[in-house]
Parts: sequence; C-alpha cells; structure tokens
Amino acid sequence: MNTVVNTKHLVVFGLDCAEPSLVFRTLADHMPVCRQLAASGFAARMRSTDPPVTIPAWMSMLTGKDPGYLGCYGIRNRRNYGYESLTPATSDDILEPKVWDVLGRFGLKSIIAGVPQTFPVKQMDGVCIAGIPAPDTGGFFTWPENLKRDILTSFPDYRIDIADFRSMTPAELIDQVTVMTKTHFSTFRHLLKTHAWDFAMMVEIALDRLHHAFWHYWDQNHTLYPGETAFESVIPDYYSLLDREIGRTLAELPPDTGVLIVSDHGAQPMKGGLRINQWLAQNGWLRLKTTQSRELPLSPALVEWNKTMAWGEGGYFGRIFLNVADREPDGIIRASDYSIVRARLANEIESMLGPDHRLLGNRVIYPESHYSVVNGIPPDLITYFGNLAWRSLGGVGPNQDCGDGIFTRRNDRGPDGANHDIWGICIGNFPTGKLSPSNNTFKADSLAINDRGNDERKSTEKIPEDDAAITALSDRPIQCTFSHPGHCTITDFPSIVYDFYNIEASYPMIISS
Repeated sequence: MNTVVNTKHLVVFGLDCAEPSLVFRTLADHMPVCRQLAASGFAARMRSTDPPVTIPAWMSMLTGKDPGYLGCYGIRNRRNYGYESLTPATSDDILEPKVWDVLGRFGLKSIIAGVPQTFPVKQMDGVCIAGIPAPDTGGFFTWPENLKRDILTSFPDYRIDIADFRSMTPAELIDQVTVMTKTHFSTFRHLLKTHAWDFAMMVEIALDRLHHAFWHYWDQNHTLYPGETAFESVIPDYYSLLDREIGRTLAELPPDTGVLIVSDHGAQPMKGGLRINQWLAQNGWLRLKTTQSRELPLSPALVEWNKTMAWGEGGYFGRIFLNVADREPDGIIRASDYSIVRARLANEIESMLGPDHRLLGNRVIYPESHYSVVNGIPPDLITYFGNLAWRSLGGVGPNQDCGDGIFTRRNDRGPDGANHDIWGICIGNFPTGKLSPSNNTFKADSLAINDRGNDERKSTEKIPEDDAAITALSDRPIQCTFSHPGHCTITDFPSIVYDFYNIEASYPMIISS
C-alpha cells in the first residue's frame, strides 16, 4: 500500500448514548463547545449497529465490521447451543484489528481510555485503560500493567463504571456520576500530557447511565413523569458538564489536532417492558413445568424443553432462540421445518398488539439476511419491540405491576426511563485542509429528523433544505463518503480516521445494513 503519514494528532470523545435530537437541537444551547466545533467543521447523525447497544456498537465503530462479522450480538453472547450458554462479551471475542492496531502498524501511538470491550486489556502501541466489562480497578485493567499505579495514585477516585446505578437513590447517582465524569476527563488529560500520542480516544459511559435513570424526570411527555422535581434539570446539566470537560481538554491540545465527537447509539423514552417469555408461554411457544406463584427470571430448570419451541432473553432489544432438534440438547423443531416455524413466529411478533390494542410496531431481524457475514452463534431472531420503545423482559410468572400480563411500565432490573435508539452523533473538526466529507453541507436542525429519528424508513429520506447549514471544511473528499447528506454509518469511522492520517489502509469496511 502507498501511504504517507504526516505528524498530526486526532482526539476522539466518545459519548455513550448521546442523542442527536438533544445535541443538535433541544440541548444545543447547553453545548456551546460542540456547537462551535460543528459550525466550523461538520456534523451528522451516525447510524448505529443492529442491535444499537454499547457492546458491540463501539467495536463495530473501531473495526469497521458489523456485529455479524464480529460474531458479537450483544453484551452477552451464546457460546454453544446449550440452554445456559450466554456469557459476557469481552475483548477476547474481537479478532479484527481495531483502529489503534492499524495505526500502530504505521508507527503511530495511541491513548485509549474507557472504550467498552477493551477488557481484558491487550498489548498495543501506546497506553490503555479498559472500559466495561472490566470489573473495576481491583484487577489488571491497564496496558501496560504499571500504568495502574500511576492512575490510582493520581486519581484515587477513578472507577470504570457505576454498575449498580439502578439501585441508587437519584441524589446518590448524581453525585457519583459527576465525580466519575470529572475523574475520567482529568485522567484523559493526564495521559495526553504524560504520554506520546498520535491518536487518543476516551469513552464516557456515564451519559448512558443518566439517560436510563433520569429521562423520565425531565421528559414531561413520559409515562413515568412524576411532575416537577429537583431532578428535572439533571440531563441538561450533565450535557453542559460534558461540554465543559470537552472544552477544557481541547484547550490543552496541540494546534494540529483534529477532533471527533461520536456516540455509539442514541436514546428515546422507554414506554415500558414487554415480558417476552410470558408472551411466548401464553402463545404456545414456551412450556413451563409448573405454574409460577411469583415472577422469576427464566432458567432452564423452569422449562419443559421437550414441549418448548422458543424462548427469549431480556435486554434493550429482544433475542429469540428456537429449540431445534439435533442442535439444542432437547430440541424439537426439525431442521426441515426451521424456516417455516421461524417465519411463523416472526409474523406473530410483528402482529403483536400493544396495551392500546393497536399494532405495537415490532421489528424483526433475520441475522443471516441482515448481516454480510454471520459468525459465532446469533439469535434466531433479533427483535425491536415497538421499534425499541419497549424493553425486552425475560421473567415469567405474576408480576407485581401487571399480574400475568405482558406489558409493564417498569424495567425488571430497576428504575428506567429510556431505551436505546438507532441514531447517534458524529461531529468533526479538523485543521484546515486535512479532511472533509464529500457532501460539503449538512443541515443543522434537520439532522435529528422528526426529533426521534428511530424510524428505519427515515434513514433514506431526503433531509430538508430549509435549515441553517453547517459548512464542512473542504480541501479533498474523504475516501469513505457518507452514505447520505447528514448521515454516516458507525462503520465509516475507521475510514475517517485513516484518511486523517493519509493512510490508505487496505482493510475492507463492511457497512451495517
């Protein structure tokens, strides 16, 4: 490959769950730094992966490969066809080179802090502080290992995440999120000052936690909105905090530094939870051994497998598994009937009515049709209940909120006001002449089309031409052009990075559909 690598710096701020309708519109006045970066650079909505969850979305962004290629379909993945084979996804599952692996081959050094799915940490040309699912700072969470002493000496309050955020009081969570965020940014600035680097990236996970915990306190249209409280300003105030911390960091960067601000997915109000296994049981797909007197998580011991065709898992989206003969231990669906049975189940899911007796608007994804390649063991069906407005809940038995019903207003893991959305953000600002998208103009207020942007159809709609323009710096087009004015996909990210460094990387980008 013919490559010229100039000496320059690129810093990436990853804001987990940053929602474009807030960043570009509703809370734009709370983010003057980001607004200015977009006004003199470029901005776009970034289409997340399917499914749009932290893991695997960040690794899709950093490898340019979709979840099917990575063989990673969520925070937990099936290791075999047993009934208890879901285990957490880690860095060991990602076999493709990440952006910093490719940059290292060209002699470029990286600083990586808090990026999800970097645990266990791997050797790299630079330094790394792991993100989730690292079990916090008690073990080996840095590369090199001796970096841990420096971090914990300089920042004794450093923590990777707030794993129990749903069990805290709102006041406790606000305090801990504020301290954690300030510590993360201070640590990142410390690394930028004390280590040589060409590429640097941090991901702040706390915004995701705030959306889940506080969305219903400030969204007056939310079904759980409690009325005016002291917590109504938590989300706007936190976006302001992020903007200030980004501004403080930018003030300390070299003058030749390019900046990207990205999110792995967005957020939307969560209407409630859909108890998928309860629905499967009531519709003849799942057979329990005994009638339950109270709600329990579904476990293999509860299921009469020789009379069960399907079961599901809870989470931000639904995963449905079929009980296939000669595949699962007690499978009953013949391989020759697999396609017919799966299609029938998908049709029933898509025909599901909501609490108002209208179509819920479920979306069903067939992995082998959706992804360019299918590695690992995917769910038989990936489901978005109410197009992600409803969370998938895995429990069975009478629920304290809805009895034997299917729909509940609450998450089974604790208070929750938000679920994920398919659109994230991408803001870029580069030294003049370095890089610009081939579509030189983006529409600022129309980037969050119809505010929500969670309708799959909208990804191909023409963006209106009547809003104030954000004009991108223009010298030459990037190698991987945006798929639509104002849109880019999460797997475009490596091409943007490589083009910034004038690296003609011969690593094919596989774009999520």
